[in-house]
Amino acid sequence: KAAAQANQAGVGMDNYLAYIATMVEATREAPENIGTSLKTIMSRMQQIKTGENTEDDTDVNQVETALTSVGIALRDTNGELRDLEEIFDELGPKWNNLDRNTQAYLGTIIAGTRQQSRFIAMMSDYERTMELVNAANNSAGSS
Repeated sequence: KAAAQANQAGVGMDNYLAYIATMVEATREAPENIGTSLKTIMSRMQQIKTGENTEDDTDVNQVETALTSVGIALRDTNGELRDLEEIFDELGPKWNNLDRNTQAYLGTIIAGTRQQSRFIAMMSDYERTMELVNAANNSAGSS
């Protein structure tokens, strides 16, 4: 459902599949529901306000404001959107040290009300996500 969008957002196939697997394990929902969820999350993170001048440190969207509140940049030094894989890799280790209100705020802004629980499930067990990514990376050529 969102593989092409994941690629566009800078998420490799191993990470994309690990995100799906972690969410499915935590929520027991069908993978197609999780795919829709990831599509929404990636779209929200890459949405840029029209008419905004992004060269003067103006936030490009609410996600950037939320991420900045926990010390994570949505854009690189050139003002370009960073790969979402990198952003998740920065947010994941911080997640369990954030208070519940901050987690709820980030979940709602990044994923939206309908996808919030799925995103929080992935972030709450980000170690598992990284386990799956590492397993995929280490299995290259083993077949």
